[in-house]
Amino acid sequence: MSIFSRCKSHGATTIFATIALVVSAQSFGASVVGAAALSDIPVYSASNVPANLMLALSVEFPTGTVAAYTGASDYSASFSYLGYFDNAKCYDYDTTNKYFVPSGSASSGCTGHWSGNMLNWASMTALDEFRQALTGGYRVFDDTSKTVLQRSRVTGQGSAGNFPTKHIGKAVNVMPSSVIGDKTFGAATVNDVYICAHDGNNELANSTDKGVFLGLTIGGDCSKSTLFYARVQACVSGMLEGNCNSAHAAADYPGAGKYDKPEGLIQQNYQRIRVGAAGYLTSLGLNHPNGIVRALIRDNGPTAYNGLGARKTNTHAEWDGASGVFATNPDADEVSASISVTGQTVTQSGAINYLNQFGLTAPYYETNDTLAELYWAALAYYKKIALDSSYSAVPGAGDTGGNGIGTVSDTIQLDGFP
Repeated sequence: MSIFSRCKSHGATTIFATIALVVSAQSFGASVVGAAALSDIPVYSASNVPANLMLALSVEFPTGTVAAYTGASDYSASFSYLGYFDNAKCYDYDTTNKYFVPSGSASSGCTGHWSGNMLNWASMTALDEFRQALTGGYRVFDDTSKTVLQRSRVTGQGSAGNFPTKHIGKAVNVMPSSVIGDKTFGAATVNDVYICAHDGNNELANSTDKGVFLGLTIGGDCSKSTLFYARVQACVSGMLEGNCNSAHAAADYPGAGKYDKPEGLIQQNYQRIRVGAAGYLTSLGLNHPNGIVRALIRDNGPTAYNGLGARKTNTHAEWDGASGVFATNPDADEVSASISVTGQTVTQSGAINYLNQFGLTAPYYETNDTLAELYWAALAYYKKIALDSSYSAVPGAGDTGGNGIGTVSDTIQLDGFP
């Protein structure tokens, strides 16, 4: 049935038509057809088309040195603090191997042991939380038999304003003996312990390492503190944390349920997202371009996208699909002939390695972050626009950036990546 109407406006005739059509399937003796399922992936592709993600990492001060939990004495046993330590476990410190080892559940307290919950509050940086979420954390020891995670380096830049000295005390939060498993600092007669991440503006260091310690002192003088490595063994068989690959069922994500390794979003989503990384190259960007791509966008996992076909073996895999061990130099074929700005042959590569290790070897974090140039370096990569050669050139001696740094060795590679 159709209905037409006419009206005149300013001498023009407009026709409005309303058509109503009602069809009854039953009147034609037909059955109602169900809705068709629509695919959310390309119909003729054997795998998902992965997205491309370039991480523009502002590797600078204060980003690299900020405590995850900024309170100096606000520890609460009733609050769950996140980090490399399991907040539901107790730990012992292995004085031979220099790392913390899980000893059991914290359900009945941790007297005589170290509380994982307290260690997260006292030791973690914001950067550690970021690394844990994306990769499972930086592994200072990584083989088929064990995994040991290490806190990011705290250089001392910013002093207590970035990472305050933590205070555990009977009158302020809890008795040290209930959360510290050391015979000196966890003794029943000790009422106050101070936990340092740095000594004022200086890193805590021994003869071999720097910036990766917890310094414990009873009097509060961090320069006289006893050093414990901020390292923890993870994914111990029978005591798995929630982010361990083997703690998951095989159906949870591709490659899950195989090995005792902590993993993050990059591993869990490697068939959906390809990840690259950009960062700063020099210490000071005031007088020199300061953004550069450090890891190309590519498939990161054991298999790679293969067009309409099934995924294929990835020759640039950043971890082993059978053991979960990280590859040291997954892009070796591309960087073997490359020379870094320091004149050293490149020894490590890949987005995960860069994300986990920036800041590890630098004298300090750069302090004048040129975020616009970092953004442009990442955007130019997407647009296939070559950067000006000055972005990767070695700054000349005397290119101080205004802070009095006058030698090439002082001004380059302040992202601290090997």
